[in-house]
Amino acid sequence: MPMKNLVAFLNKELRNKEQISHLFNQMKKDYINIDEEIDKILIMHVCGTHEDTLMKNGLRYILQKEFPKLKLVAGPGCPVCVSPVFDTDIAVHLSEKVRNSIITSYGDMIRVPGTNGSLERSRQKGAKIITVYSILDAVKIAKNNPEKKIIFISPGFETTAPTTALEVQNGLPKNFSVLSSHRLVPPALDVLMGIPGFNVKGFLLPGHVSVIVGVNYYNNFFNKYQIPCAIAGFEPYDMIAGVASVLNQITYSEPKLVNKYTRAVTQEGNKIAKDVMDNAFKVVDANWRGLGVFPKSGLEIADKFSEWNTRLVYEDHIKKIPIPTNETPIGCSCPDVVIGKMDPEECSLFLNGCSPEKPIGPCMVGLEGTCRIRAIYS
Repeated sequence: MPMKNLVAFLNKELRNKEQISHLFNQMKKDYINIDEEIDKILIMHVCGTHEDTLMKNGLRYILQKEFPKLKLVAGPGCPVCVSPVFDTDIAVHLSEKVRNSIITSYGDMIRVPGTNGSLERSRQKGAKIITVYSILDAVKIAKNNPEKKIIFISPGFETTAPTTALEVQNGLPKNFSVLSSHRLVPPALDVLMGIPGFNVKGFLLPGHVSVIVGVNYYNNFFNKYQIPCAIAGFEPYDMIAGVASVLNQITYSEPKLVNKYTRAVTQEGNKIAKDVMDNAFKVVDANWRGLGVFPKSGLEIADKFSEWNTRLVYEDHIKKIPIPTNETPIGCSCPDVVIGKMDPEECSLFLNGCSPEKPIGPCMVGLEGTCRIRAIYS
């Protein structure tokens, strides 16, 4: 679609006040039919971009004003925020102890604190740390520096995993390795549903992830819990359409798995991307920072590509690194924020020592971190 037509489409269909007002009117009809005994309706999104859309466009305030019982809470939608401390510790250790090493990763990952500081701090001490936008940039660095040892720290959900997987499958330079911190969304939702007192009534499922994996990816989760779900995009109309769908399902006790992002998400998703992930990775139990180990929720480099697995290439170094006993800084409430148990503003450190400029916890560091987004738009 030409850019001119795309802008016209966005303004006409997805940012149009009349279109959004129509959705609000439908929501009001559903809202008045909610069981009077219900005093709070929690709907959880699991995507940092959804949080950004809510805050940037004032949608969170508008929804709370128009529908007092309705509250949107943020779930584990920030991959950098849930990357374990131990992975940061590995990266920091290798940057300082492995001669001729160059650590590459995304800007927010470089700022995430570990047990003994962040990669940013290691860079200040003289380690070679380079910010990249994708694994492609890191591979280019490796090819241009054959005498160096390039280590790519790779966090992310199903959205970014295919790019890493494709490079692994196609073959990487001999001086290159990947520290995979990739995580999967449905296993995290499954863990959330098992938390005592978790009273979320419906989910807004992530648009970016769903473009890759498709609607059917969530079938097992939905069939198990029969909880209202809607896949939503990122424009204001998309968000309200998703919320309206979930609210309607809750009101009439008719749970469904609905795709409200049909212009980008299909039933099966991107088969090529999924096949590449299946080939390059293996599913493993994985630690989510501050939350513990979630079964079958991580992606590790497949055994047949072990020559590029940082955990194996530098196994002797990694054995020397102590396992963290506490992944959460004193006073930090990131684990509770990530599972929607607490709003960022309820944390004693929020904008009181912890800010985007001087973050203490990972939720204030990650570009998709709930605390960071709330702080920016506060």
